[in-house]
Order: sequence, then structure tokens, then C-alpha cells
Amino acid sequence: MSIWQPNDNNIFFVRFTPDLSRCAPGAIITDGGAEYAVDAEGRILARQ
Repeated sequence: MSIWQPNDNNIFFVRFTPDLSRCAPGAIITDGGAEYAVDAEGRILARQ
């Protein structure tokens, strides 16, 4: 997971990515992660 704030507008971006080293060998990952725009109150504004 990584979190960043590109400027001081109280919007944060959160990215979730799988740790493939923790998966079984040969595991198939169908949905490898997501990125969210979140406001300072914790509300999700957008998903990519």
C-alpha cells in the first residue's frame, strides 16, 4: 500500500498492490490492485 498527497488540497491517493512474494507459486492474480482518491474525512471520491 502506498499513500501520497500531490498538493495541499486535502485529497489523498491510496494504492493497493498485491505482494506476489506471499502468493503460492503459479497463483493467478485476476484483480491486481486498486487506486483510490480519498478526502481528508476518509470518503472515497474515485476509484481507478
